Amino acid sequence: MSGVGESNSNLYMGNITNPSNKVHNQILTNRPQSKMLPNARVSALVSPPLPNTGEYFDLTVSHIVSPTQFYVTSHTTLPMYKSLSTQMTNHYNTDTSTLAETALIPGSCLAVSESSTWHRAQLVRSLSTSLFCCRLVDTGKMVSVSRENMRKLSSQFSQLPRQAIRARLAGVEVGDDKVEEGVEWFKHVAFGKSLVGL
Repeated sequence: MSGVGESNSNLYMGNITNPSNKVHNQILTNRPQSKMLPNARVSALVSPPLPNTGEYFDLTVSHIVSPTQFYVTSHTTLPMYKSLSTQMTNHYNTDTSTLAETALIPGSCLAVSESSTWHRAQLVRSLSTSLFCCRLVDTGKMVSVSRENMRKLSSQFSQLPRQAIRARLAGVEVGDDKVEEGVEWFKHVAFGKSLVGL
């Protein structure tokens, strides 16, 4: 699989296998990564480390848009991320503060509530005065969030690098008439699965 991160993090992977060694695709290299998310005036998050060419990379596919755009996370930091998610939910369930208008600018890193769980997110754009489009930086999922479900991201939750790495399958082209089938097939074989990249 190959990929292009939103902050110039690039991941090109191949020989993606599941634990039973079934090969899912080809090639692995990496490119330089940005240290901070752009315009992160509320809080800045460090980009995740990428493997070197030829290194095994234990991963999970965390979100799929299509075979040419999906997000992976590293198994190495999974326990820390799970702990962070629990701590954030416990913290923000009792936090009733609101965000200043100046904090609601594209690129800002925030805490947002989605499906009763608090997540770290980057504001993508305003959809209205009270509804915002955000990307969950630890899974890659895009969500719509109302203003009352957004909080300032506390510095204690900014230490762990963002977890989601944007990726795409190398050498795969999905014809316009096969996009939906390709997405459903890829979700079936890859979403939430423990895989190894080389």
